[in-house]
Amino acid sequence: MKIITNAGGVACGRIYNIGNPTNDLSIRKLASMMLALAAEYAEYRDNAAKVRFVETTANAYHSPGYQGVRSRVPKIADTMRELDWAPRIDMASALRRIFDAYRKHVVDAHGLPE
Repeated sequence: MKIITNAGGVACGRIYNIGNPTNDLSIRKLASMMLALAAEYAEYRDNAAKVRFVETTANAYHSPGYQGVRSRVPKIADTMRELDWAPRIDMASALRRIFDAYRKHVVDAHGLPE
């Protein structure tokens, strides 16, 4: 919101990284967390139980010339200093909030059982 309100024009012409550097997870770890969380929700549980991970290499999955990055950690020093902002939510909490928000949206729209 501080970027959007742009008090004093601090964000004009600036690019800010937003994220929590402590949330440095592999795609597999993130997928595992999401799958475990999905198993806690009745409407996702059955499908979550069917999911199987497939091991592959980056070279086998991507086209030739792809340059993957092993770790994507946001550098937030400018964001913290210029916007007086700091991350407060870890990945597990963020995922639960996303699941709950989506669940509420789906339940409200379709009347699915909670």
